[in-house]
Amino acid sequence: MKKIKNDITEESAQNAGAERFPRFDWNARLMALCIAFISLFGLLIVVRLPSPDMRALIITIGCAGSIYFCARLFPRFNIADPLTTALATFLGSFGALYQYSLTQTFGGMMQTFFYAVGLAVFCATSIVTRKWVLVPGKVEKNRLPLIGVSAAALALPMVMSSSRQWIYLGFGGLSIQPSELVKVAFIIILADILKDKKLRHPVMVSAFLIALFVGMVALQNDFGSALVYYAAAVALVFIAAPSLRTILLETGVSAALAFGAYNISDVIQKRFKIFTTSFTDFTKMEGQLSSSLMSLANGGVTGTGLGLGRSGTIPVYSTDFVFAVVCEEFGFVFGIVLLFMIFLLVWQMLRVAGRAGKRFHAMLAAGCAVVFGVQAFLIAGGVIKMIPLTGVTLPFISGGGSSLVSLMAMCGIVGGVSMADAAPRRARINDAGYTIDG
Repeated sequence: MKKIKNDITEESAQNAGAERFPRFDWNARLMALCIAFISLFGLLIVVRLPSPDMRALIITIGCAGSIYFCARLFPRFNIADPLTTALATFLGSFGALYQYSLTQTFGGMMQTFFYAVGLAVFCATSIVTRKWVLVPGKVEKNRLPLIGVSAAALALPMVMSSSRQWIYLGFGGLSIQPSELVKVAFIIILADILKDKKLRHPVMVSAFLIALFVGMVALQNDFGSALVYYAAAVALVFIAAPSLRTILLETGVSAALAFGAYNISDVIQKRFKIFTTSFTDFTKMEGQLSSSLMSLANGGVTGTGLGLGRSGTIPVYSTDFVFAVVCEEFGFVFGIVLLFMIFLLVWQMLRVAGRAGKRFHAMLAAGCAVVFGVQAFLIAGGVIKMIPLTGVTLPFISGGGSSLVSLMAMCGIVGGVSMADAAPRRARINDAGYTIDG
């Protein structure tokens, strides 16, 4: 960085340097640490059996390579900022490797496939965000078709499938969970409505949209996802109209909805009953949660070791209770570190929202951050019996292609926002009398 104007103070130079985006030394160090960890973890999976697992070796090379190339190329081609890229690729790589380690079968490789698809969606979503979503008027012109398509997608499982949540594709046991994919459209549509100055009462209009989407997800008995939808909506409404009145209104509505849902749904009542059951009385607890708690106790602080846990005793160990399996095999300390990495990504998303030049940009990034944070808190808190259990996925770690792809799409939205807002910041720095390398 070269000083051009002599009247710029040293403090201004430091502030300008803080705005420098594309390449920091600590980004390179973080990338190296991520690659080293994934490589060592993959090699551990390779050598854990008497005969080397070559599929694990291929997945390891692919995951380590994805971190390196994405960290190099995404910032250069204005896909995403370095920190978002590094954290998303690291967590996605760890999830792909760990899901394979649980079964070491061809089916276990599906998470790797969805991770690769997710990276492509990451890139595509970032470009669409910068070229279409952030362009004034683009979403507004197509708002009604987007709402119609999203609502139809949520209704499809209830019409086509007895599970009410998934659409089975009929080959390879693959299925799609529309509620995971519609989260992305929900955030975009709701943020666009709330920033629309042409509407007389945008908050009231958004309330109908929230009721429609949250209600349809709740009708699928997917109360965890419904809570995630609602949490994102509450955050967006507050950003759009930050005031004490908004806080009081949201608190009252949330309390009323919680009371009504508890009295109407037998599923919610059962989960609260399990939550209030004593730790010492496992006979009255649901088998999944009791097995999860015993796995956590068995792992302790340092864990039993990779593949030495009792994950098979937990019915849905690769999805809802994967956090318990991770803590059993690697220890509770490692589980906390893993949650820290997820919340570091949430912090970065909130940082992008805080630095956004427009409120619409801030709402998009903040909505994605809330989805990540709430999902991680709900599933981790439920597994350790800190809160009632909800059936949501641990971001990037739980098995499930729909969830992984939708989370990557949200990372793409945040990446698109961060790179779109980076150009004006660079211009302001140049106007102050500095040239920015790279």
